[in-house]
Amino acid sequence: MRRSLPMYKLFGCAFFILWLAAAAVNAERFVSGSLAGLGGVGQVKTGDADAMEWNPAALGGTKYSFQFLVTPLSARIDTDDLTFQNLYRLIQEDITVEQRESILASIKGGKFDGSAILSGGAYVCLGDNSLSASVRAYGRLQATPDLFSLLLGGTQFGRTYDISDSQMQTIVYGDVGIGSVYSDPWLADVLRIKGFHMGGSLRYLQGLDYRDITSAGSTIAVLETDGVYSQVGDGRFHMRHSSDGKGVGTDVGLLLQLTQAFSVDVSLVNLGRIWWLDARESVFEYVVDPQTGSGAYAEVDSQPLEITPVWDLPTQLRAGVSFSTSEDVTWSFRYAQQLKGVQAGAREFVTAVQLDRLSLLPLRFAAKYSTLDARLTFAFGCGIHIGPLVLDVGTPSLADLINGGKDASISVSTGLRF
Repeated sequence: MRRSLPMYKLFGCAFFILWLAAAAVNAERFVSGSLAGLGGVGQVKTGDADAMEWNPAALGGTKYSFQFLVTPLSARIDTDDLTFQNLYRLIQEDITVEQRESILASIKGGKFDGSAILSGGAYVCLGDNSLSASVRAYGRLQATPDLFSLLLGGTQFGRTYDISDSQMQTIVYGDVGIGSVYSDPWLADVLRIKGFHMGGSLRYLQGLDYRDITSAGSTIAVLETDGVYSQVGDGRFHMRHSSDGKGVGTDVGLLLQLTQAFSVDVSLVNLGRIWWLDARESVFEYVVDPQTGSGAYAEVDSQPLEITPVWDLPTQLRAGVSFSTSEDVTWSFRYAQQLKGVQAGAREFVTAVQLDRLSLLPLRFAAKYSTLDARLTFAFGCGIHIGPLVLDVGTPSLADLINGGKDASISVSTGLRF
């Protein structure tokens, strides 16, 4: 069956994002290789540049005068029922109808729910001041198995396809920010602690692409009467879209170094919003050729939106403690709660350790429990540090990455610091 390119690209965008992420967590976090190996959290007492993604006060008391860190790839795929292996098989050209339907039968509750995140960027830090730039992409797809069958395999005459409550959202934006840390030695002396640090960052957000697609109808069927094919039901989809957005964001944090080996921190990150300008709403209808019965989605209407769509950053509240049991072993216990976004209310508990017995080859391990899916995952990461040069690789979900499971993620970072 021949498909109309516009509608196929709309949903293909979601599959493409998911596939890229798996081949390589929510646009909500820029996770470096070292943070990924620690379950996505930062060792704030080390003063590394990437720990600012956890808490902007992380540069307080840093031992480095200059840091340059590049993360060319941070990617994550997260699905409820379909494993990455099955999701990858679905978009292959040579899969049979029977194989496709067998995979789709594994979707429980009649609805697939998956999300993907891609990001990449860089940090430049001079002491406790920073400049950052990144590009972040976020996609979420909720779809019925019938919608997968319709888009990937075409219609079967006489079959009714349920497409109700299907939706997809993709967000792509650039992020440029400046950050700084205020350290107060007088207050630290009054509190009898090693260091008192308050940090913050201000970020300009440039929206690059926004698509929000929802199904307006519930069912589609193609019937044949006296050699004439016709579509029955309402298969419309409405898409709000824009390629220009403006927004601002901020992060604030507090870091208390109680002793040389022990610190506590709290932060509020990703507080902000993007306003999407010159947005339009397009309507796509499933159109059937009466002679051949082949069908395709086609755009039948497009109008400017009278309102300005907004997208709130997925704000998080974070807190934790870090302590060293020796010069080369650092432990962290972290808590995070999602305040905004599709996962609002979800909480994470992380226990992480970094081993630096071989300064050339740091090792990182973490265990994370999330209330969102009520399961325990294990993270692993390692690095190669040669003088000022650093290379770090990590994954916050090691088993799923190896086995092609439902939450596959990996991040790679490189740079230099001295």
